[in-house]
Amino acid sequence: MANPTCTRDGLVSSKACFSGTRLSKRQKLARRVYFDLLQLAAIGGTNYLEAISTLNTDANSLSCGFKPDDFDGAELAIAQNNASSAGAFLPTTDTALAAAVKCLEDYSDHQLKQMQLLLYCKLGIGKSYPQ
Repeated sequence: MANPTCTRDGLVSSKACFSGTRLSKRQKLARRVYFDLLQLAAIGGTNYLEAISTLNTDANSLSCGFKPDDFDGAELAIAQNNASSAGAFLPTTDTALAAAVKCLEDYSDHQLKQMQLLLYCKLGIGKSYPQ
């Protein structure tokens, strides 16, 4: 499988059908979930493609009763677990983590979103892509 195209031109040309007002936030989220379903099945994980109701049941079991802020916290915990599973050295205290990310907090939300987009592309999520 080829590495993802993490270039401005590559992303601009591939995003045309997902950008602007053509799709609502809900439609974009549904597509993101679908792509994640495909990727999970492709890497040998649970194949929910034929069992969307099972996906819904499993997802509900995981996050039933979550408040909106709980989803953000869960996403951070998943990112932390993924970094650890990949062999990254993680700060062991909240104070050490705060010190480690301090320089990133100087960037604007827009800049951080750009950084996140680049890293998401380069990580390939679920498969090692040497970049």
